[in-house]
Amino acid sequence: MRAMVLRDFGQSLIMTDVPTPAPRGSEVLLKVKAAGVCGTDLKIARGKNRRAKLPRVLCHEFAGEVVEAGPEARHRKVGDRGTVYFYIPCAQCEYCLTGRENLCLHRQGFFGFDRDGGFAEYVAVPEANLIPIPEAVPFEEAAILSDAVATSWHAVRTQANVLPGQTAVIVGLGGLGLHAVQAVRACGAVAIGVDTVASKLEAARENGAQYVVDASQGDFAKEVMRITAGKGAEAAVEFRGHPETVEPCSKCLKPGGVLVMVAYYEPGQPLGIEQRAVQGPEVRVTGTRGNTRHELSQVVQLVAMKELRPIIAKRMDLKQANEAIDLLGTGTVIGRIVLIP
Repeated sequence: MRAMVLRDFGQSLIMTDVPTPAPRGSEVLLKVKAAGVCGTDLKIARGKNRRAKLPRVLCHEFAGEVVEAGPEARHRKVGDRGTVYFYIPCAQCEYCLTGRENLCLHRQGFFGFDRDGGFAEYVAVPEANLIPIPEAVPFEEAAILSDAVATSWHAVRTQANVLPGQTAVIVGLGGLGLHAVQAVRACGAVAIGVDTVASKLEAARENGAQYVVDASQGDFAKEVMRITAGKGAEAAVEFRGHPETVEPCSKCLKPGGVLVMVAYYEPGQPLGIEQRAVQGPEVRVTGTRGNTRHELSQVVQLVAMKELRPIIAKRMDLKQANEAIDLLGTGTVIGRIVLIP
């Protein structure tokens, strides 16, 4: 089969003929129909994230159809359509047993990092990781649900606990941030989108943001406070992962609000939050990591019900993976680029 393989950090992916994996145990062989290109793929390819074990087929966002089932597979069969949950949890630790597989203590694998991912024609997947998708959800949309949509849903609904009638500030309107705007609206709350790119601010409006703030014009926290009549927002969700945006996020919040950190910049980079900005008003700062299988299933249903809409920026051929990664690096992409094998 064909696959785009990364052999060295900082180098281009190489189209390579590699053996088609055989499904073992309860695995199924998935024919990849679409694969999303994430900012994490960009970081890995450029050597800013070196956790991946090379050589590696990148991509943790992909969807497809089962073409072969392993001898112990019982719940997925040939012909099933699905999107893939990217963590392979142990199913035994305290976090797995309480439905928080994203925090698994003994993770068995992570697609695109220590397991070959979706920039290929076929991938062997544990059947428990394949989340069914209805016929009404196209493969291109299903491919990006596992991260761009479900990770945003986890950050907004679970970690920020955004409730009807509240206000949430979404900072960074890239592939995840725009879906977070949709998640805020799906929770019945007011969304304020923040970015420096005019086209992304317009996209935020198109995806349900009642207000947008151009951060290139000055301190966006002051504008958020003006919009909220000086009260501040209940939540701020940060998708840039840069110190210069973190502190203003904390100043957007009303007392008792929560700042959710989604993106990461570079290892060892300090947060840059002034102590008084969180101590006196009892502002909470929390991280967020991926999502759970249950949340991914929720997102599939929300998409099927048209409550959430996956945003596809561009469709490209698998052999154009390097071009797609370079395009993503320009910071101008609205939504997600999807590769079609």
